[in-house]
Amino acid sequence: MPSYNRNKVLFGETFVAMLQKEHYVDVPVYGLSMFPFYLPGDTVRVEKANPGNLKKGNVIVFTNKRQLVAHRLLKYDAENGTVLAKGDGLISKDRLLPEENVHGVVIHHFRNGKEKIFINRKGVKRIIANISPYMGRFTFYAGRVWNKFFSM
Repeated sequence: MPSYNRNKVLFGETFVAMLQKEHYVDVPVYGLSMFPFYLPGDTVRVEKANPGNLKKGNVIVFTNKRQLVAHRLLKYDAENGTVLAKGDGLISKDRLLPEENVHGVVIHHFRNGKEKIFINRKGVKRIIANISPYMGRFTFYAGRVWNKFFSM
């Protein structure tokens, strides 16, 4: 396994261990999968996931192929113990995941040291979750243009 992938796996394991012991963990955002709402360089505060905070529209942090991913929760099936998520800036949804793969839920979002309160409102998160499957193609390509011309 190349060292880059090994470091990502090690970070993921450390993050999960910290989340189990701490009240919350602050982590930086990487990538464009949540564009335009979450940008590279933003910081998110994550608390431990539990059935009470797995609500449609929340951004969840889960393990997928041994890597940590933060995507928006579209559906939580408590009876079957599965979740369906999607990156706001991606075209397609993630595969159905077992509930035990979900480690945390984003509770705060910071950009340039200031909290982004608007997109953490319950109603706004639900609206984004409802339109995300339809806006994926636009946000995917818009994110690539933003990355080319506006990222640091």
